[in-house]
Amino acid sequence: MPRKLLIFNTYAQTIHDKFDGFISLKLNYDSLYNFYLKQINDSTSKGAFSSIISHFAFALKDLHTWAGDTSVIYTPLNPGIPILLMGSFLSVEHFGAVTTMLPDSTTLVLRAVPNHPLHLEPGDIILGYEGVPWKVLVKELFDSGIPLMSSAGGCNSANTYYNLMGVGVNWHLFSSIDILKYATGDTLHLSVQPLANLNLPKMRNNEQLAIPNIPFPQIRVDFPEVADTVVTYGILDNTNIGYIFLAMEWSEYNANTQFYDAIKALKNTDALIIDMRLNFGGWALFDKAFNILFNEFNKTIEDSYRCNTNTFELCPSGNFATYQIAGSDPDYFDRPIAVLLGPTCVSMGDLTAHRLRYHPMVRFFGASSAGAFGDNSTIKEFPNWEFHYSYSDMFHTSEPGVYLNRKEFPIDYPVWFNKDDVAKGIDPIVEKSLDWINNLAYGHSVTTDKIAYSFPNDSVKIKAILENPNSHQLSAKLLFDRVNGSVVDSTDMFPVDLTRNHLWEGKWIIKNLPEDMYWISLKVTDNTNGTNFTNKHVTRITTKLLGLGQITFNQISDHTYRIQPSFKNSGTSNILNLAINLKSKDPSIKSVTPDHTILSYIKPGQTRKTSTFTVLVDTTFTGRFNLSFSVSSEDWPYWEIDTTIDVSTGIKQIELLPLAFGLEQNCPNPFNTTTTINWQLAKTSHVTLKVLDITGRTVATLVNEQRPQGKYETQFNAGTLPKGIYFCQLQAGEFSQTKKMILTE
Repeated sequence: MPRKLLIFNTYAQTIHDKFDGFISLKLNYDSLYNFYLKQINDSTSKGAFSSIISHFAFALKDLHTWAGDTSVIYTPLNPGIPILLMGSFLSVEHFGAVTTMLPDSTTLVLRAVPNHPLHLEPGDIILGYEGVPWKVLVKELFDSGIPLMSSAGGCNSANTYYNLMGVGVNWHLFSSIDILKYATGDTLHLSVQPLANLNLPKMRNNEQLAIPNIPFPQIRVDFPEVADTVVTYGILDNTNIGYIFLAMEWSEYNANTQFYDAIKALKNTDALIIDMRLNFGGWALFDKAFNILFNEFNKTIEDSYRCNTNTFELCPSGNFATYQIAGSDPDYFDRPIAVLLGPTCVSMGDLTAHRLRYHPMVRFFGASSAGAFGDNSTIKEFPNWEFHYSYSDMFHTSEPGVYLNRKEFPIDYPVWFNKDDVAKGIDPIVEKSLDWINNLAYGHSVTTDKIAYSFPNDSVKIKAILENPNSHQLSAKLLFDRVNGSVVDSTDMFPVDLTRNHLWEGKWIIKNLPEDMYWISLKVTDNTNGTNFTNKHVTRITTKLLGLGQITFNQISDHTYRIQPSFKNSGTSNILNLAINLKSKDPSIKSVTPDHTILSYIKPGQTRKTSTFTVLVDTTFTGRFNLSFSVSSEDWPYWEIDTTIDVSTGIKQIELLPLAFGLEQNCPNPFNTTTTINWQLAKTSHVTLKVLDITGRTVATLVNEQRPQGKYETQFNAGTLPKGIYFCQLQAGEFSQTKKMILTE
């Protein structure tokens, strides 16, 4: 008795001091403690004592919180052994079939081993034992105090699922089993005795049907978990849709690398399906894979721990940086992503699913994951005992105090298995996700003719591909918002070439907007069925102004030069923090060291030098450097600047080069006889600068030739023209812009 009390009180006190869920469960610790304490006495058997502690842990409804005497709960499951199996990750070689729970609390056979002793086949349904439904039997067994090998779920749906899921593996407690055969519709009452002869390797109860040519991850069942392959992937037959089984986040088994390899290999597919219906959790944050999937920084989740041992309140940890998503690469996955979930997606799998919610193209299919988050630990001071407990909860940083443990996951398309589909080998969750992918009207591959503008009232031409699988009537709108989230403008898109992948185009005239970074989103409305889908934050553009200033250099040996550029903040209101990459396509340049540098805190109007770059050239060097600067701000590349330096000049003074094409309003306007027209080229182009009358007839051609990148000033003398309205038109490659001019007497 004293040792039993010591064991129970040690675990109970740890739960009191550290367990995270008393408030969310609305549990009174003293009542819970006293209820199980009074069941312990001198006559309590070893099996009964293990059951008391298991039930105490089970009452906390947490997948990470469970306990038991290993010499009891791991007793071989021979017929008549009084052990009740409940929980999530049941090993089903004891039964020889993979099953799932149906809404009516019966259990459906998904797969069975060949030549199953009970002749089980996909579509068969297990009703219960000895004429009694399993949902009745499992409650009676649980309440009886039989030794328990189990863990609770988390959210209510997972808890219900875990309570009922073990029907097949508990055959050792009964003499006959009740099976509803799919093929005949007959209910059979079969002896369980043939199951005693099963001798199978370990089997996971993964509720997934096989995908041709994409094997299930190979995960051994023996404790501790050992995984050979935790991620498998491929492309679905006759499609360009990638499919990924993600079964574990355990970094010990290279989950980070395996998931990154899968995403990298499938990044050019038309859509992704990420199957997490069986996911054991672990610890992997998938930073590299998420940087392919995402293009935006997201502050996602944060831990919360007990504030002290005397109260049950939780306090935020402030560790949101651990779970943030960097997403700094503009080349992200802008196609549909279907994530498949179910109650055996747990722990870090829960967390991965919640972080994937931040991707605008992700939708969720199946059933809620377990709702079992947070850190957990063990007590190891008692031999032959396992004691586990959870000591933290989690919340979205946008919803402080709304905790996720035991909370249902928001599923966009609830769907689960049914006997008719399973009998035909059809996975209805996969089918539902494919139906969504194949019928979705949406936009992707958004491109702009510039990512940085150069002067007020500049314009941006934006193109996108719209998918219209059902040939419905569509409309499309571009939405613009500042990085801080405030929406500032919108403009419509229109089809320009429906024969070429449904190409659409829009034009955004940037008028009187603050100097800032702006996100571009694309909303596509299916006018035929009234639905819409927004591909949010597909790309960015900046109205902050940057120019390349003086470049100085010196030669330090026959083949080595040092170069130091400067950059000017040409804006009026923003401080710039820049990351600058220097590269060259010049074959005579062997290396540039370093290839990048940081230039921080450039005030408006200020010009600052970078650190020095060392350029190594070979014997073919002709005395001219062709250099390219790629400049980023806030981890996003906005400016691409090309220039050439002739070493014979000693110091190269470069005019601040324009980063966009543009035509400014003539000055003065209105004008009498003469006016000045300023215009600029972002790159070397063939240029025509014309004056048109109100009918569109050309009355003067001011420029018609190739010009290099730069800013230009052109005089126009209208002395022979009558007064009235005229138009100045600049064309350079695909760029075209027109300004109205008024000629007076």
